[in-house]
Amino acid sequence: MLSPESIFRQPPQALSISLRRLLGALGYAFDAVELHHARLVAAARDFYQPESQPGFTDLSPEQRAGMICDAWSCLDWMHRFRQLVKRLPFGEPRPAFVDPFLDELDTARLLRNRLHHFDEDFASGEHCESGHPILGSLSWIDSRYARGFLYAFIASGPSVESGQVSNFSIPAREDLPSEIGNFSLLAFDRTLSLSAMLSTTREFMHAFEPLVQTTIAETLREAAVENNVPLDVAGRYAPCDMITAIAFDVGGDQWTWNTASSFSRVEVALGSMDVSDP
Repeated sequence: MLSPESIFRQPPQALSISLRRLLGALGYAFDAVELHHARLVAAARDFYQPESQPGFTDLSPEQRAGMICDAWSCLDWMHRFRQLVKRLPFGEPRPAFVDPFLDELDTARLLRNRLHHFDEDFASGEHCESGHPILGSLSWIDSRYARGFLYAFIASGPSVESGQVSNFSIPAREDLPSEIGNFSLLAFDRTLSLSAMLSTTREFMHAFEPLVQTTIAETLREAAVENNVPLDVAGRYAPCDMITAIAFDVGGDQWTWNTASSFSRVEVALGSMDVSDP
């Protein structure tokens, strides 16, 4: 998850509302990818507990459905993050690392689109090379197994005849996760490594976030100098996230807003972004 001080969590007020909205959406999309992958790791950890024997806890239907949902959600948020990155006004030429990232995450778009346009697949198994379950199967590796590693997968439902529900090959030792990882989603005619895509997205964000921070600071500094605005004012943070709950009391046919029982909070970071010369 991004830090509370990230430019995507507390953009400066001086930026246009369209850019602030875009930055906020990018932050949420990145955090959503991290969140759903973390849920997959937590569920896999509950499934196998090496300190007990035999170590396996049968996953309930709710847990299995939850893992399939988190896998597709992780994929969908990767696609959304990619789409939002494309909308950021980089100027020309784009930084060298942007287009390779967009190209690598294009596989997320292709698989995500299969799910959103799968009506023709439902009965015929079209685009399903070996009759995979319609909503796919999720696999992962658990290296906490003392004698080597465990490979596990969940199929979302029956396959067509003897359809393939897993696309497993023995990984090289250096490709094994330190504990739990290598989550892959197999659906239709495609397999996508969610864990590899997450690593790619993290590496991209590692270069992307400081670039955005520096570019915005330089832009605000130049505008502040040109317009004789104090730098601390130019970089002042804007209100960001909001959460609100409104309580209504019932009295006969009337509804009364009870302000004492309501709640509202808007994230307003104190201070300003440093836009001074580095």
